[in-house]
Parts: sequence; structure tokens; C-alpha cells
Amino acid sequence: AAAAAAAVTEGGEEHIARMQRFVIGASPSEHDGRIAFLLAFGSAVELEVSSGDEGEKETLSVLFCGDAAEPLLVQRIGKARDAAAAEGPASGESGAKAVPSLGYVRRHSGQEVDRLLVEAAERAVAEHWARGKTVALPLPPPGLQWALDAAPGQEEAAERA
Repeated sequence: AAAAAAAVTEGGEEHIARMQRFVIGASPSEHDGRIAFLLAFGSAVELEVSSGDEGEKETLSVLFCGDAAEPLLVQRIGKARDAAAAEGPASGESGAKAVPSLGYVRRHSGQEVDRLLVEAAERAVAEHWARGKTVALPLPPPGLQWALDAAPGQEEAAERA
């Protein structure tokens, strides 16, 4: 438990106000931390990017939810959306059945076009967030508190504090 004290004047008399912080229950797990991260930053961003000189733009869904080597999960959604719009109603299907399976585009899939698309998505996301964003955070999971004030380069240490 941590305690803080401050002088408070009430009715002309000075009183010492003390705040105490207690930690009750088990500490949040790594899984709880990941859930909190996804709640805070896990929203998908839809972007149009061009991966080459041909200038053909492709609509992607980009999500900060990968791993340290590939932090962005990139999906091609434009063509699937168009196909679902064209074929879904005609086939009588709706929802997930009307939309083709959407896999993630991987940088190391062995196809140059995939690598170029992931790199184009990284540049587009960097530009999208370049000036920062103001977003409302949802309520954190039980036992966690939002604290987004870590010094640059100290983010991971702050997560453990």
C-alpha cells in the first residue's frame, strides 16, 4: 500500500488528508496486459495503399495485434468486399458465408507482392498516426489502470511498473 499526505484547510482549520492505495487480489497476468493493450490500441484501421509503380490502390484492414517481428496484421478487404457485394445477394448468402475467407498478408510469404504490400501498409499507418490521435479509451479490465505517460524508450519498463 502506498500513502500520500496533503494539508487541507476546512473551516479555518488545517487537517492532514491521507490517501492510501491498496492492492487487493492477484496481480494482473500477462494475458490481462495483452487484453488491455488490445482494448486501447487494437482497433483496425482501414487504408487504401498502392504497393507498386502501377498505381493500383488496394483497400486494407490494418490491426496492431501481431508480434514483435510483425506488429501489424494486414488483410486485403477491398476485393473481398466487392466480391461479397456482387455475389452475396445473388447467391442468397449473407454474412460470413458471402465473404471469402480473409487471411493475413505476410511479409515473408515468399511473394514479392505481399512484401511490398506490407511495407506500403507500414508507411500508410505511420503517416496515419504521424501527428498522433486523440481517442477515448474503454474501461480497462479489472485490476488495471490506464497510464499512458511513459517516457520515450521506457514504454516496456512502464508496463511492468
